[in-house]
Amino acid sequence: MKKLYANIGKLITSSLRLDAVIEGIMEEVRVFFDPQNWSLLRLDPTTNQLFFVVVKGKFA
Repeated sequence: MKKLYANIGKLITSSLRLDAVIEGIMEEVRVFFDPQNWSLLRLDPTTNQLFFVVVKGKFA
């Protein structure tokens, strides 16, 4: 688990492009946990609604 956190920390500081950071983090999570279906949601602070950023698996 420490390696996962370390890799994610490196990703966060490696790029100013949010899409590149998100893709890298999601790849680390995929490799570590090996999920079949997974997604990432963000909160829109204006509407207070969640929206999908990344969707992977059978429901994609």
